[in-house]
Amino acid sequence: MNIVHVIFNMRPGGMEHFLSDLVDIQSSSDDNVSVIVVNRDNDDKLMNRISSRCNVIEINRTEGSFNPWYAIKLNRILGQLTPDVVNVHCRRLMGMIVKRKKVRYVFTCHDMLEPLGFASRADYFISVSEAVAGWMKESFGVESEVINNGIQTDEIKKRCDRPLGNPIKLVTIARLDHTVKGQHILLEALASMRCLDFCLDLIGDGPSRVYIEKLAEGLGIGSRVRFMLNVERRELYGRLNQYDIFILPSLNEAFSIALAEALAASLPVIVSNLDGPMTVIDKGDYGLVFTPGDSHDLACKISEIVNNYSLAFSRARHGSEFVKLSFDITRTTARYRQFYKKIVCS
Repeated sequence: MNIVHVIFNMRPGGMEHFLSDLVDIQSSSDDNVSVIVVNRDNDDKLMNRISSRCNVIEINRTEGSFNPWYAIKLNRILGQLTPDVVNVHCRRLMGMIVKRKKVRYVFTCHDMLEPLGFASRADYFISVSEAVAGWMKESFGVESEVINNGIQTDEIKKRCDRPLGNPIKLVTIARLDHTVKGQHILLEALASMRCLDFCLDLIGDGPSRVYIEKLAEGLGIGSRVRFMLNVERRELYGRLNQYDIFILPSLNEAFSIALAEALAASLPVIVSNLDGPMTVIDKGDYGLVFTPGDSHDLACKISEIVNNYSLAFSRARHGSEFVKLSFDITRTTARYRQFYKKIVCS
């Protein structure tokens, strides 16, 4: 098959890292795989991670530009590549594409933040979790194939069975957008735990960085919160096992690749009670859950793990096995290929 993925940017984020891993395995098969990156100003490390077997094409559009030349260039390239499948990963991109006969257009929905918009022009839909599939069906009447996101489980170092650190090492990994990712809830919870000796790493960057920095200082915990911006993925996979607890305080979450990575590292996890994260921890079997937006409930769950860490770590080790079986990137890639073959032959 001739497969083309289209995305606006390759910058550090769950969707972008997933796509990099996906095409790495896809391009190792007999399939011809291309990635078209529409916008300029991409992350060099992430771009360099894409396999040399994959044909990478950069259009160099200025983000937000309405210049029609970029759409013309995109469609010219798509015509030259003669794909069997075009897999689009951003809603508005479907609005730039002129559909051709005999080409199957697939939209992978990675979030539940916006209406489908131009993405409704796709012929087929993939949802990254049951939560997304349910949202698409209920909100827009769209049926989709559920293919969970995947991660490179074999590259992630696992935490050994050791006592809690002193201070306790906490971590959360997400775009710094507190209106979606809820970092302010975590800071409020930790500030209320006067007797807890902790340090927190916030890995990621985004529009709420200054707000979150000021909030941490205002709550009196600024000296114990470290902002690590964009950590290279392989470095992250080698250091996750050094933490004690992973916390996902999101207010909206379709899946959470970062959660799957933390659980693969055998870290005890605490997550918002949302359908997406609940998929990763198998409906609560492999982590603790708290009411979204409730900092008091989150503080209680942190205390619960701290007070019985051996039980939490045992649960996490079983969770690591579950992630390996359910969300390894090789399994995800095989599901994508099966879906592509089915629609191409239909």
